[in-house]
Amino acid sequence: MSAPDRPCGDCQICCEVMAVAPLSKPPATRCPHQSTGGCAIYAERPPVCRGFACSWAVGDPLLPKRARPDLSGVMVWWEGEVVRMLELRAGALDAPLFREALGLYTVGFTVRVERADGRRQELRPAPI
Repeated sequence: MSAPDRPCGDCQICCEVMAVAPLSKPPATRCPHQSTGGCAIYAERPPVCRGFACSWAVGDPLLPKRARPDLSGVMVWWEGEVVRMLELRAGALDAPLFREALGLYTVGFTVRVERADGRRQELRPAPI
């Protein structure tokens, strides 16, 4: 993952939703090192944290500035060749911005979608 092109600012969603094994932090739990000023162990954070950047932060052209995860209610990131879309607030994935992005991602990639209510869906690209 490349370095973030956009500053995370107040967004700390990844610190809440991602699992961090070296810290024994399960997914969907607040990181004990989160503070109002960001990560309290930023300089010593584990490699998994150091290497992660959501698609918004790396400047994905399908995700404009208003798609920042904490503001839009959706976090998008890549896991290898798979796009993950996590709905943080019910209905956020139904916004036109994310419906369009989902359609464009599925042209060439598998997309795993998880709704705020726990529903999961895997969308694969149509065969050529």
